[in-house]
Amino acid sequence: MLTSHAAVASNMAERLLRLGGIVPARVRLSPPPGTATIEELQAVNRHTSPLCELIDHTLVEKALSFAATVVAAAFDGGHVLPGFTCPFADFFTDLDPR
Repeated sequence: MLTSHAAVASNMAERLLRLGGIVPARVRLSPPPGTATIEELQAVNRHTSPLCELIDHTLVEKALSFAATVVAAAFDGGHVLPGFTCPFADFFTDLDPR
């Protein structure tokens, strides 16, 4: 029998609203929302990517900030959006030891 530690949500839309209106794709379904523990969070973060956080006993994948996305794109050739090149791409390319 599953026991929920979090406030009961009557449906997934209500659960998402309680989690701050996040994108549904970020919510992990295992363990079921509302039942996750700190031990499960630690196990998930040791073995999978992206990193997760524990919100209201629910595992939620961390979203990249815009700055992190730009830095990641710079290492991937500098393309953030089609037709847009990161102005810092040359700086990061100079750091690349390849």
